[in-house]
Amino acid sequence: MLRRVLFLTTVFVLLLGLLAACGGGDEPTPTPAPVATATPTPPPEPVELNVIMAWDRRVEATVVSGDPVIDAIARIGGDRVVINKVGPEAVPSFQQIQPLKDGLFDLNFSTAGYHAGQSSLVISSSLARGSAEERRTCGLSGALEDLYSEQIGVKMLGEFPMGFGNKVYTTKPMTSPDFSGLKLRASGGTYEAFVETLGGETVTIAVPEIYSGLEKGVIDGIMFGGVGADALGLGEVLKYMIKPDLTEVTSALFANEDSWNALPDDVKDIINQAVSEVQVSGREAGFASSDREREALLAAGLEEVVFTGADLELWNSTFYEANLENNIRTGDPAYASRIEEALTCLTGS
Repeated sequence: MLRRVLFLTTVFVLLLGLLAACGGGDEPTPTPAPVATATPTPPPEPVELNVIMAWDRRVEATVVSGDPVIDAIARIGGDRVVINKVGPEAVPSFQQIQPLKDGLFDLNFSTAGYHAGQSSLVISSSLARGSAEERRTCGLSGALEDLYSEQIGVKMLGEFPMGFGNKVYTTKPMTSPDFSGLKLRASGGTYEAFVETLGGETVTIAVPEIYSGLEKGVIDGIMFGGVGADALGLGEVLKYMIKPDLTEVTSALFANEDSWNALPDDVKDIINQAVSEVQVSGREAGFASSDREREALLAAGLEEVVFTGADLELWNSTFYEANLENNIRTGDPAYASRIEEALTCLTGS
């Protein structure tokens, strides 16, 4: 009997211990709430940009700024941006602004100088030296951007000052800034006023015909918007290069207004970042490219004629003043004074 009592007591104590361990069995063990599975956000669709280039790689502007800025957009944009690039053969360089305005292309790498038919004021882009930052600080870039949007109908995304300036080469010697008796291949309003003011005659010849024109004496020299004489083999027919270069050549990236306004903000940021990057690197590359060409032409036998003193002052001031009088002050008064003030800031005059 005693053993049975001890056994039951032991069993009872064990049961109490089990009940205590289980919380008395009064509350069930809570079931964890199900965790919602997040639906993955699909990546944004790629944005396609149709780009037309004014020149191929035989023109140094394409090498130092054009291809680099388009490549930078593609690199920075990654899978977000798809670039469809076509060359100048699709539309002649001087005529590309119209299909850009019409929306056939989203972007155009070109130069403001090609748009003088829309406004002579755009020539101001290549009428002074200065980095992209200096041009913006002095107000030139802002004035041109407003002019393009309000009066020409496209968006200027950025200027690319290229370090090198407008160059003059001749087959006959020049001892002073005097083009009397010389015929120069110098097309466009930027050059014509300058050459004619110094007594010369301007002749319009297509680039592929320059070599034969110099060789046959049809022309006595050329004005060239930057680097390219050596690449065209002109060192074989030219004899003199006149220094210093005049002002600074620029190129620019333009956009169709509607296309730009429709772009998502992140794609606009990608393009703006690429432009800012190449505005610096392209100018550095342009300086180096100009130096290389100078050495190549000297090695080919060209003689360098360097103006100094009063001749230097006349050389520079004639180019600037001829363009100021013929292309800036004759432009829309709403912008002319604003642009002239910006140029004064850049030239320090």
